[in-house]
Amino acid sequence: MQKKKIVFIINPKSGTKNKISLPDAIKQNIDASLFDYEIEFTEYAGHAIKIAKKAAENKVDIVVIAGGDGSINEVSSALVHTQTALGIIPLGSGNGLSRHLGLPLKIEDAIKKINIGKRVLIDTCLINDEVFVSASGVGFDGLVAHEFSKVKKRGIAKYIIISSQKFFGYKPLHYTINVDGRKIETEAFMVAFANSQQFGSGLKIAPTADLTDGLMHCCILKPFGLLAGFQLLFNGFSGKLKTNNYYELIDCKEATIKFSNDANWQKDGEPMLYQNEASVKINPKSLWTWI
Repeated sequence: MQKKKIVFIINPKSGTKNKISLPDAIKQNIDASLFDYEIEFTEYAGHAIKIAKKAAENKVDIVVIAGGDGSINEVSSALVHTQTALGIIPLGSGNGLSRHLGLPLKIEDAIKKINIGKRVLIDTCLINDEVFVSASGVGFDGLVAHEFSKVKKRGIAKYIIISSQKFFGYKPLHYTINVDGRKIETEAFMVAFANSQQFGSGLKIAPTADLTDGLMHCCILKPFGLLAGFQLLFNGFSGKLKTNNYYELIDCKEATIKFSNDANWQKDGEPMLYQNEASVKINPKSLWTWI
């Protein structure tokens, strides 16, 4: 049997885990009888895209990104509609996509999982023609993503601290949403468009999402008070958001959303800015994954 070719991309600045020992962990745990591999370290923002594009052009079988959801987003954008599969070693703060896919979060186990992996074709999404894989959101989660990007020390604890600080005094915004032809005028704490179930760290923003169903999921979180917020968090981590009266889930294929200029966005956890309107749509069966 011919060996498969892998390019490992390591983002040394992503997430919270030390990357120095990662090459040794790959060497010790990858099955050399099945794979030939090389390792590339990213040196600047967007470098992972360049490496992944070159790998796809060279017909590499699998590109494995060792990083968080933002790094996964970069590599995915280079691999959509190619025959090169995306593999993941989860090293981020939230690891939303990895958790949805059921990948091990321990480095050694994630590498060993590659040895027994298989190709699975999944959906991605486009927001203003930019790829995202897990979720893109506007409102409070976008604000937290912008603030989180400014800190040097990452991790779930820091994310919780920032979220708590920004919650008090946050004013929900007005949105005009057109979802598969249905017009919605609403005040919202946040609006998310999800492809996978999770924002990360176990919080399931779209608990019924399926990466292969050809649908994305418009998640509207209406304004709520402090006590209702605790219930929302409980429902989110237990996968029962659909039972909460402040939450609405709409399965769809495309949507447009209009908003004010001060609306903060995130795309797979990375801060984004869009002006007044965004167009979101499903990109079905567009990315091979190795899981």
